[in-house]
Amino acid sequence: MFQTAIFDMDGTLLNSMIYWNQSGLEVLEELGVNRETATMFDMMKMSATELINHLSQTHQVQIDKEELLHRWVSKMSDHYRHDVQVKPLVVELLQHYQRQGIRMAVATGTPAIMARPVLEHLGILSYFEFVLSEDLVGKSKRHPDIYLETMRRLGGSLSSTIVFEDALHAATTAKAAGFYVVGVADPVSEKAADTLRALCDRYIVSFQEMLDQ
Repeated sequence: MFQTAIFDMDGTLLNSMIYWNQSGLEVLEELGVNRETATMFDMMKMSATELINHLSQTHQVQIDKEELLHRWVSKMSDHYRHDVQVKPLVVELLQHYQRQGIRMAVATGTPAIMARPVLEHLGILSYFEFVLSEDLVGKSKRHPDIYLETMRRLGGSLSSTIVFEDALHAATTAKAAGFYVVGVADPVSEKAADTLRALCDRYIVSFQEMLDQ
């Protein structure tokens, strides 16, 4: 029985990754970079700083971090307000864990100024003790810091904490750090599904699978 649970947000709790890709592609096109979805999939693994360096070195695009984030956040914020929804049975699982006394938090790559408002807008923020984002930690999910700090704040341990992730690079980091990791299916990460399934302790297509156990 796990005592603490860490949830990724985009692609795990929310059906939002397609909109991140869409808004990201729009920003790239505005900068004169025509990218296909497959390459955008790789870019989604990058932190803002890594993406800035990539654009500069590979595409000779000069833009500072603040301007890039402003453009992307502006477009994505509209999607959060009007298009993004909670994935099916997420609320039921959160209620189930709450009844069991499992302490929960969100660890997300999305900037903090965006993450809390969308979770509140969708009615699920209250299930979580806090939301920790990469920009607050100072490192991307290529590093275990965000998971370890979330676990520490929840009062958990590696053996008592379960992590839910849809992204392969993030799940890889959490698994390497020693967490029990549940891979969550998402259309945007479908091409990595087999690898994610092999890596994780468990792989689910629906949250019903967690409710049924």
